[in-house]
Amino acid sequence: GGKIRKGDWIEVGSMLGEVTDIYLRATKVRTRDNIEYLVPNSNIISNTMVNYSLSSPLIRIELPVGVS
Repeated sequence: GGKIRKGDWIEVGSMLGEVTDIYLRATKVRTRDNIEYLVPNSNIISNTMVNYSLSSPLIRIELPVGVS
């Protein structure tokens, strides 16, 4: 358990994004806003991490919808 690979969609804390690279000490994650973060692997190990790619090929996207 806990394995991730390039292309997986993961959520760590409040950040949701696609794994683009995995390094020895950190993992690069690109958010839906196309912002890339270098997340220390220690953060991924010590925090709750959800790998949406393991449960389904579909991903969840939350969109706020206004009503007029």
